[in-house]
Amino acid sequence: MNGFLFIDTADMEWEEPFEGVKRKVLTGKNLTICLYQLKAGLVFPAHQHPQEQMAYIIKGKVEFSMGEEGEKHIFEQGMFFAFAPNVKHGTRFLEDSIVIDVFSPPMDYPAMKPEYAE
Repeated sequence: MNGFLFIDTADMEWEEPFEGVKRKVLTGKNLTICLYQLKAGLVFPAHQHPQEQMAYIIKGKVEFSMGEEGEKHIFEQGMFFAFAPNVKHGTRFLEDSIVIDVFSPPMDYPAMKPEYAE
């Protein structure tokens, strides 16, 4: 067993969990990283999860509603954001977007896994 993995995302297949969402997922022992392509107009209703979530907006513009009050904020290309575990949040994609999301502990998504994470 080796303790590393190098992969070109061009060699990974896009998964389409539902309309307007494409993702490539890599999961290790302690985190999941996702590369997303998201269509303008797509909405993720308010939800929460036990994972800490951090992301980087590569392209596009996203409106987030956060917390119990649904406070709204706009995030654009070049911005990071982070949510603590169990913080309620929802998203609306104002433009076609490309986002990198990181979750810890790992999400239960179909994913490529390094040998050391098996």
